[in-house]
Amino acid sequence: MPLKMKYTVSINPHIKPYLLTSLVLAFTFFFYYFFNFFFLRNTTYQQLVNLLQEPNISQNGANENEDIAGSDENKTTESPLPIEGIFNTLKNSCNAEHHFALAQYYDRLSINTMERETLVDIGTDVFTSLQDSQAYYESEALNHFQRAVILNPLSSKYHISFAEFLGHIYEERQHEEKYNPQIKEIIMHHFEAATRLDNKWDHPFRTYGNWLFSFAESEEACNNTDLLKQTIDLGVFMYKEAIKRNNALFLEAMEKYNTFTNNYDELKKIIPEVPDLYYSFAKYLQKIDLWEINEDNFYHDIQSHTDRFPLYRAVVEYLCQKNRFAAGVHVLKEYLEYAPDDANTHLWLGNVLFYNLHNKEEGIREIEIAVKLRPEDINILFSYGKMLFLSEEYKKSIETLKCVISGDAKRHDAYFLIAQSYERLLKMRAAEEAYENAVSLNPNSTEYKKHLARLRIELKIISHETSPASSQ
Repeated sequence: MPLKMKYTVSINPHIKPYLLTSLVLAFTFFFYYFFNFFFLRNTTYQQLVNLLQEPNISQNGANENEDIAGSDENKTTESPLPIEGIFNTLKNSCNAEHHFALAQYYDRLSINTMERETLVDIGTDVFTSLQDSQAYYESEALNHFQRAVILNPLSSKYHISFAEFLGHIYEERQHEEKYNPQIKEIIMHHFEAATRLDNKWDHPFRTYGNWLFSFAESEEACNNTDLLKQTIDLGVFMYKEAIKRNNALFLEAMEKYNTFTNNYDELKKIIPEVPDLYYSFAKYLQKIDLWEINEDNFYHDIQSHTDRFPLYRAVVEYLCQKNRFAAGVHVLKEYLEYAPDDANTHLWLGNVLFYNLHNKEEGIREIEIAVKLRPEDINILFSYGKMLFLSEEYKKSIETLKCVISGDAKRHDAYFLIAQSYERLLKMRAAEEAYENAVSLNPNSTEYKKHLARLRIELKIISHETSPASSQ
C-alpha cells in the first residue's frame, strides 16, 4: 500500500501587518497635509487675508467669530465650511501662511483692545479686565507667529515678524515683565536668522537695526554701559549693511544714531564708503548745525577719497550759501589741482567768478576751458553763450548759441538770447524771427511774448517812419 505524503504549505504575507498600518498612517498624514496646503490655502487663506485688511475689524466689540465673518458683503459662498469651522481649522493647519495670517489677526485685536476703554466679552471668554484680554491676544499672536516659523524656518518674513512682535511686547512690559536677557537673545536670534536668509535686501538689516536702536533707549540698556555700547555698535553695523543695499536709508539711520552721539568720528562709522553718502553726511551736519565745528574734520577726510568731487561739492555749496564766495573759489581751484580735466568744476568755478565775484574775464576763461574739454556739452555751451551776451560780445554769443540749437533744437532759451543779441546789433528782422521761434517752443512764456510784441510795435513805427507816405 503506497504511503501517503502530507505537505504543509506555509503562506507568509509579503506585507507585514505593522508595515501596512504604517503605510495607512503615512497616507493619512500626507492627505491631511496636502488638504491643508492646497485646499485651505486656495479657499480660506485668501479669504482670511481679505478680512484682515478690513480697517474696522474687531472694533465694535463683536465676538471673535463675528469679527472674522464680517458683514454679509464680505462673506463668500465658495467655501464649503462655515466661517467658524474655517477659523478653527486654520488654527490646526500645517500651512505656515495660515498661522502667519492668524498671528496678524490677533496682533490687530491686541492693538484694538489697547484702544478700548470698556470691557468687551469675546466669544465664550469673559475677561475681567482689558489687560487680561490683551494678554490673551498677545499670547495667541505670539503662538501663531512661532508656529509659522516652525513650519517654514526658511522665511525671513516670519523670523522678522516674530522678533518684532516679541520685541514689541518686551518693550511695552504691560504685564510687569522685567528685563530678561534670554528674551533679548531670542529676539536677536530671529533677526540674525532673517539677515542670513535674505541678505540681498535691506529690510532684514533695517528692521534689526531699528530694534537695536529702540532697545538702546530702554532703561535696561541706559543703566548698563557695556550693554548700551554693544547694542549701539551692533545697530550701527546693521544699518550700515542696510544702507549699502539701499542708500535712501542713510538719513533715517543718521537721525536714529544722532540721538546717541554728536561726535563726528562716531557718526561717520555708519556711512559706507560711498562719496555721495559723504556728501549727504555733510548736508546733514549743516542741517543740524554741527558743520562749523566739524568742517576741518570733513575737509581732512576729503584727502582719503579717490572720488572727491561730491565731498568738495558739499564744502563749496555751504561756502556759497554763506556768501563766502572767495573761499569757495579757493576750494574749487584746489580740487582742480587734483582733477584738472573736470569740466563741470571749471563750469562751476567760472559761474562763481562771473556772477558772484564779478570777475568776468577770469570767469569766461574758466568756461572756455570747460568748452574745450567737452565741446559737445549743450549746457556748457549755453552758459558760455550767456556770459558772452552779458559781456556784450553779441556776435560770438550768437555763434555759440547757434551751436546749442544745432545740438538741441528745442532750446527756447537759446533762441531768446539770440533774439536779444540781434536786437543789440540792430538786426530787428532776425531778432523777430528768433523771438517767434522762442515763443513757438515755449508758448506759455509771457516774457517771450512781451518782447516779441514790443519788437513788432517798434518795427511798425520804423516801417511807418521810413515809408514814402510819411516822408511826404
